[in-house]
Amino acid sequence: MVKMKQEIEKKFLDNWTETPIQFDIADYSSATDTAWVSLMFDPLEREVYGMDGHTGRKKDTAYIKVLCFETSPTKVLLLEDKVKAFMECYKFITVGANAGVGHPDGNGITNLENGVWFSTLQFYVTAYN
Repeated sequence: MVKMKQEIEKKFLDNWTETPIQFDIADYSSATDTAWVSLMFDPLEREVYGMDGHTGRKKDTAYIKVLCFETSPTKVLLLEDKVKAFMECYKFITVGANAGVGHPDGNGITNLENGVWFSTLQFYVTAYN
C-alpha cells in the first residue's frame, strides 16, 4: 500500500498547481486568506491472489480524502470541482459532513471561525500489482 500512497502523492506534487498541498496531517500552517488542500490516505484492504496455485498478485484498496480549504463556501465548491477533475481517474465516493467541527452550512462545508471554510472529498482507489 505504500507504493499506492507514494504514487498519489507524486501525482499531486508533479501536477497539482492550484494550491499548496498538506500531506497526512503533517505540520502545516497557512494564512487564513490562502487556499490549500490536505491529502489523507486511508488504507482499507489488501487481497493476495493468484492462478494455478501461484500467489503474489495483490489488489490494494484505499480511500483518499482530500480536504479543501478556502476563504468562502463558494470558493470551496470551486476548489472541490478542480480536485474532482484532477482525480477523475478515481472513483468519487462522497463529500464529508465534518460533524462536530466548526459551524456546518448544511452542504458539507464547514466554517472554522477564523475565515477558513473546508469540505472533505473522498475517493475510492484500487491498485493491482
